[in-house]
Amino acid sequence: MIGTLLAANKGRSGDCLVMPRVDLESHWTTIKSRLKQRFAQLTDDDLALADGKGEEVLGRLQQKLKVSSDELDGIIRESTQGTRKLEIEDEKADDFAGHPRAKTAEIAGDVRVNAADVARELRYAATQIGEDLRDRLCQRTRDFMESGEEYVRKKPREALLSSFIAGFVAGFFAYRQ
Repeated sequence: MIGTLLAANKGRSGDCLVMPRVDLESHWTTIKSRLKQRFAQLTDDDLALADGKGEEVLGRLQQKLKVSSDELDGIIRESTQGTRKLEIEDEKADDFAGHPRAKTAEIAGDVRVNAADVARELRYAATQIGEDLRDRLCQRTRDFMESGEEYVRKKPREALLSSFIAGFVAGFFAYRQ
């Protein structure tokens, strides 16, 4: 097994359990669940692994299971069997899952670009419609002013009377408020 060796001294006899740190730490979830399945007397506290406290966990396990360091080494190695196969399968799944993620990111980028193009087109269309409406409104205003001026020229007396009445009504409503 590859990795830094974790030497955990057990007892006064000098027994030494050697377990690769990488395997112990990286596979601890799997090891813990397999140990709990195999040994019902183990609790979560017995299997709690803190950073740099692997020696303590191994010591607790050796005392709780009443086994020698070699026997515990064998139990842990049995618990890690198949974990490399799981790692390879996880890597394959990540690679497989990575392709849809990349495709999704690519599609999202395309959607973003298309949305920006559509937004530009809509902004241009709205600008054109706004300019067209402004031009038509300006034309109608000019037409209304011209027809009003023509009315005043043709019928000055009626235009003056209409203006006087409109002013009187507007003043009446303004005074009431």
